[in-house]
Amino acid sequence: MKLSTYLALLGVAQSQTITYDANLKCGQCIKGSFVFCVKGDPATVIASGGAEPQKKCCQDATCAEASDATWKCSNTYSAPEYAYTMCPQR
Repeated sequence: MKLSTYLALLGVAQSQTITYDANLKCGQCIKGSFVFCVKGDPATVIASGGAEPQKKCCQDATCAEASDATWKCSNTYSAPEYAYTMCPQR
């Protein structure tokens, strides 16, 4: 799948201003230049009806999750385009 198609599926609009909220979904959190963190393995595939991993959108990399080794965060990627690949998928 092309990256542009992947980003479109995440609902990541190019001209949208995103206001911080700890409950932002992965794509919106990263698009807003925030740090998305997920407990466990990034890019988790969630079965239909399955429980989502614990997750949080952090305002920046100073949140507790970003320094906890059991969490993986988007700020570890060199470019936002690569950070989107860590988003949990159904």
